[in-house]
Amino acid sequence: MAGLGIPVKLLHEGIGHTVTCELKTGEMYRGHLMNCEDNMNAMLEGVTVTGRDGKVTNLEQVYLRGSQIRYFILPDMLRHAPMFKKKGRGAGRGVYGPGGKEVNGAERPDPAAYIPCELMQRVMQQLAALQRKKLLNVLGANEVLTNKTSNR
Repeated sequence: MAGLGIPVKLLHEGIGHTVTCELKTGEMYRGHLMNCEDNMNAMLEGVTVTGRDGKVTNLEQVYLRGSQIRYFILPDMLRHAPMFKKKGRGAGRGVYGPGGKEVNGAERPDPAAYIPCELMQRVMQQLAALQRKKLLNVLGANEVLTNKTSNR
């Protein structure tokens, strides 16, 4: 299962659960997923079939061809499946390896080193201007002006 995508892995996690499946013909199949293959062929048991016209039929077992399936509806509990868990900080294929640890003596650079000083100064000036605007809005322009003149 190493080369499989997340949708197929998730379908395999759904084995034993009640699923709903719609075919390209518009028919809906709801039952217990007993088996599935990598090409999305699926075997359901205890199936309720709803036709395009709304007619409901019960079947003991059904085998659906993966290429004819439009979509599956799986239980919500599968949102906590292992393939959605993050493996840890820096779990990608970067230089730092699993967990963001250094590999082959590589050191993790300081993130602040990447921000040019001029850019940081501009950001700080904009932040100060925003704070002054908020102060003007809260206190009102008259109070701020009277405070400035009384401090002289």
